[in-house]
Amino acid sequence: MSKNREITRVSMILTAERMRRHAQEGKYLSPERVLEIVGIINEWAKALEFEAALDDVRAALAPETTGKRFWMSWWHPEGGGEIELHSPWWVSGYQGDNGRPSICAAVIAEDEAAAKAVIVAAYIVPPDEGAIEWRFVEQRKSGWSPFSDRFCRDEWMVWP
Repeated sequence: MSKNREITRVSMILTAERMRRHAQEGKYLSPERVLEIVGIINEWAKALEFEAALDDVRAALAPETTGKRFWMSWWHPEGGGEIELHSPWWVSGYQGDNGRPSICAAVIAEDEAAAKAVIVAAYIVPPDEGAIEWRFVEQRKSGWSPFSDRFCRDEWMVWP
């Protein structure tokens, strides 16, 4: 890689890190604006053939990368409303009786309780206590990725 291209790649990563830090501190950028800018950086990186830099940018924007990785699933509460979760999540099926969606997500947290708290906090209108019926919460190995043929990565997903 040429020196100029490497400087541009590093600049993109530093910009992403700065945006994440400012968003966490509540300065300058809302989380929505950060995601919008990440989309722009993604397009820019692709245009410059910086495919390898995209993972670096995503890692720099990850809300938390020092905790444990969890793979979890729950039944979306009836009338549960919208979710705003930037880590990967998917609707994986529907409950036969009432059609409630089954949601799977990858979360980085210190422990199982903190992982569940991330999900509860992702609801724009918090569900009632105990309204979320957890299907499973499994701790995964360091370096584990949730992405597969079934659970494909999308550009909005932030994961190290």
